[in-house]
Amino acid sequence: MDPRIIIGLFDEFHKTKQIPLGKKVRADSLVIASDKDEIATVESARILAGQMQNASLQIIKDAGHLVPLEAPLAVADIINAWLQNPPLET
Repeated sequence: MDPRIIIGLFDEFHKTKQIPLGKKVRADSLVIASDKDEIATVESARILAGQMQNASLQIIKDAGHLVPLEAPLAVADIINAWLQNPPLET
């Protein structure tokens, strides 16, 4: 892939503010953050989850931005637990 395309996509991603979009999410949601992520910080994950109507926030310790690669079992455990215990409908 042309590196200019990758750079363009990366720049466009950072121009779009994701957190305000959380208000539009109505589905039950799981937000996973990691405590050593310097790109998508725990604080930003907390704000995003707080914007959503029904979100669960889980924080993985000792992982960075690539948490599915750095801690795949922890991510899988969190997702499986969340799927096994769906939020109660309000």
